[in-house]
This record gives sequence, C-alpha cells and structure tokens, in this order.
Amino acid sequence: MSSSPMDHLAALRARIDETDRAIVALLARRRAIVEEMRVLKATHALPRIDAAREAEMRAALVTEAARLGVPEALVLAVLEAILADSRALVATQSTTSGDS
Repeated sequence: MSSSPMDHLAALRARIDETDRAIVALLARRRAIVEEMRVLKATHALPRIDAAREAEMRAALVTEAARLGVPEALVLAVLEAILADSRALVATQSTTSGDS
C-alpha cells in the first residue's frame, strides 16, 4: 500500500525540519569556533578581521555552490549574515572582556 500525498508531504516537511535543526547546530558550532579564535587573537594581539581570509572563503563557497547547484546569491547572502554575526560576536565580547 502506498502512502498518500499528504503523508509524503508530511515526511518531506519532517526532513526539512531535521535539516533546519542541523543548520542551527552547525551555526552554534561555528560560533563556538569563532569564540576560540577571538581568544587566540586577543591573546596574541592578532587582527580580529582578516579581509583576505574572507575573500578566500567567498571564492571557495561560490565554487562549491556552483558544484552543488546552489545559487551563488543565496550562498553569498548566507555567508554575509554569518560573517556579520561573527564580527558582532567578536566585537561584543571584546567590549565586555576589555579587549580592544
């Protein structure tokens, strides 16, 4: 007996929900890594922002997006949001911890 279209739709929605939770978990993991980097950079007086590294990330992710058939604009928009969050995290914690 095959499932109904509504059952199939519900299963697809469950897969999307699972994927969205995985994305949030990856974002949390990335933020924890950013915090480790913030401490390392503060401890060793390294620059907080590395524009060359960000450019490398953009280029690599655009290449990966093309390989996977994901729109470049989507990947770049997501990356920009992630980078903005990382900068805000570093700036907020630098301000509250006395770093400058």
